[in-house]
Amino acid sequence: MTRPERDPAAPGRFTLSSEAQDLARLREWLRAEMAGLGVERETRAALVLAVGELCANSIEHAYEGRGGQPIHVSIQGLEDRLVLEVEDFGRAFDAARYVAPDLDALPDHGLGIHLVHRIADSVSVDTRRERGTRWTLVKYRPGHGPADRSIADGGGAPPPARSGEAMDIEVTRSGAITVVVPKGDLDMAAADQMKRVLSGLVNEGAVKLLVDLGNVSYIDSSGMGALVATLKVARAAGGDLHLCALQDDVRAIFEMTRLIKAITNHATRGEALAAWV
Repeated sequence: MTRPERDPAAPGRFTLSSEAQDLARLREWLRAEMAGLGVERETRAALVLAVGELCANSIEHAYEGRGGQPIHVSIQGLEDRLVLEVEDFGRAFDAARYVAPDLDALPDHGLGIHLVHRIADSVSVDTRRERGTRWTLVKYRPGHGPADRSIADGGGAPPPARSGEAMDIEVTRSGAITVVVPKGDLDMAAADQMKRVLSGLVNEGAVKLLVDLGNVSYIDSSGMGALVATLKVARAAGGDLHLCALQDDVRAIFEMTRLIKAITNHATRGEALAAWV
């Protein structure tokens, strides 16, 4: 029996549990849904990030770290736009308490909601309900909507890993420089591990850190926060943290947050090692 094709205008739905480890399943589903809706790769990558940031916000703030709670995600592909919703049933988002990050001050937190607004063409928040928050994002297809802007231009408005860790992180030495090579998604599930490894190296006196992101195809605000926090500690100790080998999707996120200008970065590891003075 042939399975009937889903109407592209009918929303696809996904439910994840309020645990950081579940975010990878969400990303896999959302990428497949958007590919089926004919969404171009650059937009897919940006919207996966935006939805992931909202789900991470639900995990950390709405549910205050409690696991096993539902987060519903849906996507609807219309002729002129995509409509995505993220819904939780925890503590409601309080817009009055949100403070936009000062991008010139190397923020290590608060970037998530900023990225959502940068990526989507329209963001609305519904907290007029018994519990929780429903976020609705609209992203217009190319040639439609109030503006046809690229993601990079802003989109919308304002040591080895231990068993059970989220990432494999290799650490090697090249003279006075310590090279750190994470492998996998540097998201909410891996950020604490990354920060722990980097901070441990600085505490041991390794204050010149080169983080090779060539094996990282996805990073969110938690991952960037871990890098920025360590950068500040390394600079205070007389060292620095540099980056190299950023993949295109990762570089786009650093550009949206202006961190690409604040953190020294190079195209390759060899170039980074040779340029370090």
